Amino acid sequence: MPACLLALTVLGALLTAPTPAGAAHSAGPGFTGAFRLQGSNGFSILALALGRENGRGNLLLLVSGRGGNVIYAMPATVTPTAVEADLGDLGVVSVEFVPSGEEKTVHPSCGDKQPFAYESGSYVGTIEFHGEEGFTQARVSSTPLLVKPIVDVVCPGGGSGESSGPGLSGARLRVASGRGRNRLTLQLNKNRHRARTRFEASLREFRDGIRIERSVKGVAVASAFLFDSQLRVARVRPRAPFSGAGIFRRRARSGRRWSGNLTVDFPGKAGVPVATRRSRATLVHADRSEGRWLTTKP
Repeated sequence: MPACLLALTVLGALLTAPTPAGAAHSAGPGFTGAFRLQGSNGFSILALALGRENGRGNLLLLVSGRGGNVIYAMPATVTPTAVEADLGDLGVVSVEFVPSGEEKTVHPSCGDKQPFAYESGSYVGTIEFHGEEGFTQARVSSTPLLVKPIVDVVCPGGGSGESSGPGLSGARLRVASGRGRNRLTLQLNKNRHRARTRFEASLREFRDGIRIERSVKGVAVASAFLFDSQLRVARVRPRAPFSGAGIFRRRARSGRRWSGNLTVDFPGKAGVPVATRRSRATLVHADRSEGRWLTTKP
């Protein structure tokens, strides 16, 4: 599942309605609070604290930059006045909410939803994040409460659509490896032989009680994904964040149709092989339309 969809899935499962206009910001069951950090190397970190019962809750860290995105989802203690989460080697969040005494109102970005009022303030304490392989770092002792990222969850986002079947001029190659909590997926699309290649890859992990989803997404040159008209063979050789090449052979035995030395660099985990003994690949005629795509120069 792409990172943005994972975030919405977790939010949908844990989030209740935000505080309505005229009411003060509050915590406890259903409490939601957010703050943003500026990480190193051009990455931004959005934290969402989601309260449930008896102080139990979840903390989501959405780390995004030109190099890709990572979502970390972990258990946390969320009370009316504090957020506590041990991130292990990744850092720590130990803060108290200090209200300012001032009420503010925010409007959802989609414009047709009800505004929400809340008491502003800041999270004060210790916030440290150390991304794997040093891809980003952040450390602060105070940061303002954000409510708008929570409110904007009610706004619909851009999406994509795909049709598949004989007679279409485009193609879609999908590769998946791993199983259960640890899984790698890669998808490449072209709507015509000479069209640019759209790609998205994700890596799902579960480590030390933390669910991690890394993703990269963008547009590459047409030669990054080549296939014959009958889809018997497809060759993949994209540039960064990829290295190496991969090949799909339909006539090979099942489980051996996808091979090569193609690797992908995710934020915090570089050089992940796309072809393994557990890799499975499919190649079909398809056309894809996009809502919002992260575009990168090939």
